[in-house]
Amino acid sequence: MGSKNIYAYNLAMLGKQGWRLLSNPQSLIGQLYKAKYFPNCSFWEAELGESPSFSWRSILSGRPLFKAGVQWCIGDRTQVSIWNDRWIPMCPQYLIHKPPDCVFELVSDLIDAHTRQWIPEAIHTIFPPDIAKKVLSITLSRQIRRDKLCWSPEKKGCYFVKTAYWIARTKVLENVLVSTSHGNPFLELWRRLWQVGFKEWMLENALHLKKELFAKLLMIFWALWKNRNDLLWNGTKKSADALVLSSLAWLEDYTKAQLVEKSSHSKPRKTWTPATSGIQKLNVDGSFIPNTTLGGVGGVLRDGAGQFHAAFAKPIPNVASARQVELRAVEAGLNLVATLQLSTVVIETDCMDVISSIGDMQSTYVHEEGLIDNIRQVLHQRPHIFLQYAPRACNRVAHRLANLAYEDSNSYVWIVQPPDLILELLKNDCKPLG
Repeated sequence: MGSKNIYAYNLAMLGKQGWRLLSNPQSLIGQLYKAKYFPNCSFWEAELGESPSFSWRSILSGRPLFKAGVQWCIGDRTQVSIWNDRWIPMCPQYLIHKPPDCVFELVSDLIDAHTRQWIPEAIHTIFPPDIAKKVLSITLSRQIRRDKLCWSPEKKGCYFVKTAYWIARTKVLENVLVSTSHGNPFLELWRRLWQVGFKEWMLENALHLKKELFAKLLMIFWALWKNRNDLLWNGTKKSADALVLSSLAWLEDYTKAQLVEKSSHSKPRKTWTPATSGIQKLNVDGSFIPNTTLGGVGGVLRDGAGQFHAAFAKPIPNVASARQVELRAVEAGLNLVATLQLSTVVIETDCMDVISSIGDMQSTYVHEEGLIDNIRQVLHQRPHIFLQYAPRACNRVAHRLANLAYEDSNSYVWIVQPPDLILELLKNDCKPLG
């Protein structure tokens, strides 16, 4: 279980050179390759050429790997083709089909140049409803920046050999089996494995695996079963590389959650605390259910004595991930602060991933980069707004308001007088204050 396909691993290692070429085309080596091998076209259209160097041969050998993992992070939208480039989150390229007589070619054609917002009518005209929702879930940056290539299997958008290896191994296995299959390169593999008693062999050897490897094996089998049911009942399925990556990500999230739960039993329960005297605190939270595109955000503003000042609950119709809805909660909180014309405020969220992504200036977050850009811009302009982390137990009021927004699908804002559904939670938060 721990052995590697050497050829696939070599492709993943060579991919680092190609990634440097793609992510930093203005570097000296990038300009040299551009001048020699593809002066009149893009990297994706470049050919081997005459008398190519060994390094150039190696980079081109890994190009299919790049195509499987690279995705555009939308910036000024002028470089990205709607039909030929990967830019829609969690949407395989084979699902994108250009309608007859369609005049839209670039992603910039789908965006209002003045408001820098999507044009919903145009998007719903050329895409089916499920893909249109994914497009509308991409938050566009208000700042002008160039389109950027990102490594989609990693949430920070940076190339990692580990995730590249999984994609490369799948590609290598497909090439080996394609001559013996009929449409599905893995069909013959599974048929032969079951003929030689794969189930019995797997069960026998699984008992000798380390605990960590056995957990990964079970998670992948569960993902295969879920993928089979999705195909049978919903007509949707994931590719092999996406299946493995998502199942290992679920296992990592589950392991982290178990560690948090164990540590929480040994520590006293934390409660909400106000900001220092004279400073107000705004707690925000997001609500999102996987496999849907609907979410909700909520927030509550209180002063140094714990007294209620304002609150909001707002549904979010197009959401791509839990992290995105948590970021939208911070954005909605900043909008409330601007509306109330507050000067110094502490904003608390129970999502540490949000704190780190906003503070991480070196990474590119594929699906939320525009949203993160907008939040950073506001925080830069308002230096007396502080963003910090709070445990879930200290964020229960905002969590209830976010759930309300998700369930009710109406937007609410309360000033001075809190709604009845959070009165008990507000009282419980203030009990430790005396």
